[in-house]
Amino acid sequence: AHSGYWSWKGRHRFLKAHGVQTLLDASDLPSSRVNTWGAADAEMLQTVLSWIDQHPEQPFCVLFYTIQTHHPYVVQASQPPRFACSDPELERYLQAIWEADQLVGRLVRELHRRGLGQRTLVVVTADHGESFGQHGQRIHSFALYEPAVRVPLVLLWPGWKTAQHFHHPCQQVDLLPTVLGLLGQEVPPDLDGQPLWHQQPQRLLPMVATGNGLLFAARCGPWKYHYDLETGHEELYHLGQDPGEQHNLASQWPQRCRRMRHRTLQALVSRHRWIVRRTRGASMR
Repeated sequence: AHSGYWSWKGRHRFLKAHGVQTLLDASDLPSSRVNTWGAADAEMLQTVLSWIDQHPEQPFCVLFYTIQTHHPYVVQASQPPRFACSDPELERYLQAIWEADQLVGRLVRELHRRGLGQRTLVVVTADHGESFGQHGQRIHSFALYEPAVRVPLVLLWPGWKTAQHFHHPCQQVDLLPTVLGLLGQEVPPDLDGQPLWHQQPQRLLPMVATGNGLLFAARCGPWKYHYDLETGHEELYHLGQDPGEQHNLASQWPQRCRRMRHRTLQALVSRHRWIVRRTRGASMR
């Protein structure tokens, strides 16, 4: 379920080809459109709940993809400013995030009201972060700095008696094996990700951004490396000491940069070769 439109960039074809049984989006809610991006998140949530109610005893897996936190950040006009930001866009964004949080609360309450709260895993995450002037970036431009790639990950799981916190960095590909593990399902050995509780602190996490150029980045422990494939420009930051990525240490650590560049490109090339072989049966050297 998406408050936007699955047809954008042909995502509906991709999802159908990969086994998704039901697609709901803003076209199912023509009267609640909030802008050109889509419809009101609250209305789509109600549609999701109605879909669950059609078969209340049947196990389900639902992705609810909101849209109001996307630029230009749709908020309820009646709400007074809550965060007192000098940047009006940042104020709207934070307000939209707050309202999305209220929506998650409503979802959890509705699941409990239906007797599903103690046997449903709820995962809250995002597809990207947002920038408001850091490194000259606005919105989610083509860069790999922390404001763009750092996203929330919250798992509400009734099987946990106490809260657990994972402080090491992870990637969205780790979500599937984590969910499968929590639900007691077998985790396929060929998945790219790893369950949150099986990860090594020094695991390399590669990243790619395309748009105005071809950018690579990698996270390994506290170190964050950036590399522009076209210009050769590189940046290195110690996020433990410099979380805002303000002090480029690449010139001071050339060997670390070389190692991280080599490992990053090797990981990305290996991964894409595997994808091509699997999807096309191609033979690659």
